[in-house]
Parts: sequence; C-alpha cells; structure tokens
Amino acid sequence: MGYELYREVKVWAPDGLTKGEKLAALVLADDANDATRLTFHSVVDAEIMRQAMVPDDRAMRRIVAKLQEWKVLEHAGGGHNGRTAKYRFLHLEPAGSPKADENHPPTDDVAGQKPPANSEENMPKGAENHPPTDDVAGRFSASSRVETTRPTPSASSTSSSSTTKSAGKPASRATTAPDRFPLDERMYRWAAEKGLDRDRVHGETEKFLDYHRSKGTKHRDWNAAWRNWMRKAIEFTARGPARPSGHTPYQAPRDHSVYENGFF
Repeated sequence: MGYELYREVKVWAPDGLTKGEKLAALVLADDANDATRLTFHSVVDAEIMRQAMVPDDRAMRRIVAKLQEWKVLEHAGGGHNGRTAKYRFLHLEPAGSPKADENHPPTDDVAGQKPPANSEENMPKGAENHPPTDDVAGRFSASSRVETTRPTPSASSTSSSSTTKSAGKPASRATTAPDRFPLDERMYRWAAEKGLDRDRVHGETEKFLDYHRSKGTKHRDWNAAWRNWMRKAIEFTARGPARPSGHTPYQAPRDHSVYENGFF
C-alpha cells in the first residue's frame, strides 16, 4: 500500500481541493503502489467509496474528474472491456522541497510520547487500510475505532435506582400498592403538622395499604394517595365517634296530655 504516496498527498495536495476531494485522494493514495504510483482497485470500488465517504459511483467519478483537473491524478489506462481503470498519482511535491516526512518529525522523545499512532508497530490488525491522519481523513479513521459497547451501570447507580423506586416516587404508569412503604422524616413532619403522631401514622399506614391491596387499587403516585388517606383520617377524628345508623336521641314529649293520661 502507498504509505509514502499517502504522506505526499497529505502534505502537498493543492489547497484548492475541498475536504471531500482531499479525503478521496488520501484513500486512493493509500490503495496505490508507492513505486508505480498506480491505483490498485477501481475508484468506484464499494470499500474505496465507503472509506472516502462518497455516497455513490457518480459522485466518486465527479471527484476523480476534479482530481484530474487539479493535476493530482491522471488516467493511466483500462476502464474498457471489463478492465479496471487505472489512475496514476502525479508528483505533487515541488522540486527541491524537503521530503514530506521532514515536515512531521517523530515525537517519541518528546515528553515521553508514544510513537505515532499510524506506525506499523502500533497499527491494530486489519487497520492497515485506514491510517489515522490529523486532517480530513482522520474523521473516517477515528470513527472506525469508536467503542460501541455501552458502559455497565455502577453499583451506586443501580442502588440509587432501586431506592427511588421503593420510596414511592411517581411512576410512569399506575401500579398496585407496594410491598414496602418506607416512611421518612419528611412524611412524619408533614403528618405532625396535621396533628398525627408517629403511632397514629403507623396505624393509618397499615390500614391504607391493607385497604388498597384488598381492592387491587392502582395509582401512579402512592405518596400522594397516602397523604390523601391521612387527611381523611384527620377529618374523621374531628367529627367524633359515628352514631349507629337510624338512631334518634331521646327527647321528652312536648304534649302534656300524655302525662295526664298516665302514659308517663
């Protein structure tokens, strides 16, 4: 593969190229032979277009035509009778200029940095066709190595989630009465402001849960339902003990004739 050619295109490509055209030139240079400067695969090969981020063969042919206009490529034959069209990279480096690699000195002796990521010893297996760059092509190379595995939730986040669920926070859908209904200090203070002590709160909470379990009631916010129950308990207490249904208190007769007739 054309590593030296790739570096030449990267450093000396004409400034007038668009980012897409430069990316395509880098991909084609990586596919070419350093000695002959000829491309190996078809310019409309599916993998070549994928690396160059070109949507289809028509778009790729337009880019190749632009590279020919900018004197980056020239047609070297083929393209007829089933033969793959070959393109040759023209010399981009100006005569008498320093070599491309001299513009990019190694950094392994600077502050303990590692050798360049595109060195052969650090290149992951299967990544030879995707050398990382610091310019346009780097967008493709970096994306091919993105970690897609989702992180495993930590123990603290799992614990926090379960605590929130058991604390009776509003749910996204209605549920039956919870198995556990933890009472916190905030709830005790709320009840105390309404005139209910802790023993009464515990007793009413048991009644509240038993009632809704027996009925199969569903609520989205069980805390709100609990507060409603406590308010009603306070109202019943204020009314005093209930009298039997149909009972009428005794009243002395107002008709005095009943006393004269000996009824009383």
